[in-house]
Amino acid sequence: MRHAKSSWKDHNLDDFERPLKKRGKKDARAMAQILVEKELLPQKLFSSSAKRACQTAEIVIEESKSNIPVEYLDQLYMAERSVYEDLLRDMPDE
Repeated sequence: MRHAKSSWKDHNLDDFERPLKKRGKKDARAMAQILVEKELLPQKLFSSSAKRACQTAEIVIEESKSNIPVEYLDQLYMAERSVYEDLLRDMPDE
């Protein structure tokens, strides 16, 4: 899942520090409800440590009323597909 809509309001912020905009927060809450309804909540959540990604993860966990463990990883910021594939490949089978 990609992070929700981020804000470009403050042009002085570094890309990594851009927060979610109001619409992004609303969309993240809606996505959490869809994940709950479709029984698609993950067992563990990995997120980029970028502000907007962290906010999205936190909203999904809060809205879904779940205790999904989350791990924030710097290497996921602007990562290529292979980084995600390696992360998943290295996960224990259970």
